[in-house]
Amino acid sequence: MMKKLFLTFSAVVAAISLNAQSGKVAILSVNDMHAQINQMPRFAFIADSLRGVYPDLLILSAGDNRTGDPINDQYPEPSYPMMALMNYVGFHGSAIGNHEFDGGPKSLAYQIANSNFRYICANMETPDSMHIWTTPYNFYKVGDVRVGVLGLVQRGVSGIPDCHPARVVGMKFNPEIDKVKEYAWMRNDCDLFILLTHRGYEEDVDFTKDVAPYGVDAIIGGHSHTLVENPTSHNGILVTQAMWKLKYCTLTVFDVVDGKVAGYKCQTIAIDKKNPNIDPKAKAMVDQFNDNPAMKRVLTNVTAPFTEKEQLGCLMSDALKEGLDADIAFQNRGGVRFATKEVGPFTVRDMYNLDPFGNEAVIINLTGEQVKQLIAGCIAEDGYGAPCCAGIKYEVSYDRIVKSGEQKNVKINKITMEDGKKFDPKKTYKVATSTFVISTSLPSDSDQGTNTFTPCSDHLMKYLETHPNLDYTGVARVKENINLIQ
Repeated sequence: MMKKLFLTFSAVVAAISLNAQSGKVAILSVNDMHAQINQMPRFAFIADSLRGVYPDLLILSAGDNRTGDPINDQYPEPSYPMMALMNYVGFHGSAIGNHEFDGGPKSLAYQIANSNFRYICANMETPDSMHIWTTPYNFYKVGDVRVGVLGLVQRGVSGIPDCHPARVVGMKFNPEIDKVKEYAWMRNDCDLFILLTHRGYEEDVDFTKDVAPYGVDAIIGGHSHTLVENPTSHNGILVTQAMWKLKYCTLTVFDVVDGKVAGYKCQTIAIDKKNPNIDPKAKAMVDQFNDNPAMKRVLTNVTAPFTEKEQLGCLMSDALKEGLDADIAFQNRGGVRFATKEVGPFTVRDMYNLDPFGNEAVIINLTGEQVKQLIAGCIAEDGYGAPCCAGIKYEVSYDRIVKSGEQKNVKINKITMEDGKKFDPKKTYKVATSTFVISTSLPSDSDQGTNTFTPCSDHLMKYLETHPNLDYTGVARVKENINLIQ
């Protein structure tokens, strides 16, 4: 492969190559790639170029490799394109991210079985019948240095990763610190001890206080999509994260002397879309995957740009309300996967980018009071804010704990029908939403709903096809008053 790099990256390689010697461990890490296959040829070029400096370069992912590009997510074998590209690049290990569960156990088992690297997760337990063959830890030999990697996945307020609960039925997720204690023996069996986590940057920084007694040298993390441009140590432990969608990667070079880390250098490298240097074989693979006419089909025209996430959430809610002939519809904000859309064609690929999860549409009869409870529950569970809606407008206030992102003390201050008519707490409304919202936010005393067994994306596709022009300028149905608590 070519070894000539784009100028800014050339400077990085030139600087570090002067220090390449035995006793150094080079790790190239990414996180939350979210199936950005179009970025993989650039990343492959960077990885191959760094191997020219560090032949034993370790390449690690901190999870969420899938979900984000329908070319990958709607492939006949879901996530095969990303898996094939990761195999080609030469990844050595990956954490389990919450979105690794989006396809359910069979999809995850397929993904792991066909990867040429290990998926590492200590705090997840699955029955043998699922054939999900992860490993709690893995050791790597880099020259004379032995590197130990322990994997951890986040647990949300319900004790499972942030995913549809139905995707993890039968699985168990243990407290992260319990597993660090259980595998503390690794410290005596390696020279460099790393936690490969999918928990969030602030959570990892806080976690350093808990894991410092067990000799952890570094935490390579993901989940919060944080760009840590200048990674530093906290309580003696280096913590890194490189944003998301393969916009950046992190090169960390550890200097290990007599079984201990004597120092390190971290560099955040931009994977610039303007960089002309790409790996040609990876590019050919991506071109073949992208050659999918069905994804290029135009569904409608955007005549005025979408400038806010809520506008797109309102679009998704409108599609459910119209498709299921409901009085009210809800779309959890975390399920709206991009925030802006410029004027121009809206394709099938755009639609699946916006709604990639395959959640099914549900009809449920709720009183007005239960509608309020559903909104409050969704805010608390979703973690991304108040749900977008159709058929009503509402104003809500709540506390958000900055470090954890937890949202508490939700209060619905005002609610009206979208046309301005009175919202009746005692009246029963026909509500349309997704199986995700129902499974996480439904009031315990309410009707449990009727699953249509139709993906929400099918209703969105029909709505787009039957509305030849989209203009959501100024559409805003939710007002949030957020009290940030440090």
